[in-house]
Amino acid sequence: MTLTSDEVIDTLSELGTMATERQSPWPQTQNEYDIYEIDWDRVLDLDPNLGNDSPFAQKRGDIEEIGRQIADIANQQPRTVPPNVVIDALAWYQPIHYFAQNWGIFITEKAVIEVAGRIASFSRRSPPESPLRLNEQDILRLIGLSLSILYFHEAFHHKVESLAIRLEVVRQEPVYIPYHDGVYVPHQNTDDQLEESLACTEMYRRLSEKRYRKGISVSSLELARDFVSSWIVTLPPGYRKGMHFVKDADFSSQINRLANQVDAATTKPTRSQSHWSTASHMFRGLFDVERVSHVIVPIGNRAILPWLGDGIYKLSVKRRDLEKFLRRSGCQQLAGGKGSHAKYQTRDRKMVIVPAHDDLSALVLRSTAHTLGYPSTRKLLEAIRHSGV
Repeated sequence: MTLTSDEVIDTLSELGTMATERQSPWPQTQNEYDIYEIDWDRVLDLDPNLGNDSPFAQKRGDIEEIGRQIADIANQQPRTVPPNVVIDALAWYQPIHYFAQNWGIFITEKAVIEVAGRIASFSRRSPPESPLRLNEQDILRLIGLSLSILYFHEAFHHKVESLAIRLEVVRQEPVYIPYHDGVYVPHQNTDDQLEESLACTEMYRRLSEKRYRKGISVSSLELARDFVSSWIVTLPPGYRKGMHFVKDADFSSQINRLANQVDAATTKPTRSQSHWSTASHMFRGLFDVERVSHVIVPIGNRAILPWLGDGIYKLSVKRRDLEKFLRRSGCQQLAGGKGSHAKYQTRDRKMVIVPAHDDLSALVLRSTAHTLGYPSTRKLLEAIRHSGV
């Protein structure tokens, strides 16, 4: 049976390891952003039909605008990286422990275009040639590579949290929050913040994965790698060490070291880190975080990336209506909801948690949609409305 985030949240709540009342060390989506779900199949389809009957036809004007913005950035100066920014200001991960159903990866649209322009700048020579000109395929490849690079960094944070969750289930005590309090937060802005180093390493290493390099030419892939390696060394302490661990042996060794730190909640654990080599699977993400990754755009601005649906920020439903829908769909209410949360079980025994709020947010509905098998938040809302509740 496929694990759902609601089941994980319910387990962590029973264990007392959630920290939704605390301030997360990372940013969070605020009311000023609209949230867009990403169609990753279209992002990674790098040989799309670009004719008049293609899904991209109605986005052609937006693609041309993106191309102009990319070219403006690339034409400024050859081989430039984003200036003086921390990656987690461009994109961030909201952990389950802090955000419950509002967890996930959030990437600003502005950052996707900015990073795409910087990648393109690495194709330029000094002194400058004639202005850069891009066709639709070039534009789609550049923004696809950019989105993937930012996603890789944040997806690593989910892997760290997944390790901590597994340890919490085994040990029946908090692991993730003690690790944050004892390791992550005290070592911010230092080269001892290993989690950020390895998240940057993943930005480079995962470009080689078949799923993300499919359809990418060797020259484009090398261009992206050249950009990432040049960018990482300019980043703040911790992040800037990412290129130290790109070789398999170095990366594996540092993953074991980080696992030791998460387990012991200190940078100087006493147990041998080599033992973690026999449990490397514990670092795998609990979920396919592509499904909970989003592009965000300031409220009032129109999203222009071509693989996004309509914004979901304003989508909501009354708690009573969702509960009526669940009961009509054959879900059974269970005892034991934490506080005034309600717990339901589907016919195939999956857990659905309904928070204690009169109006349920789009991200809560996203979690419910995934559990119930709906392809998007909007499809769930359509089903609720058509059910007549």
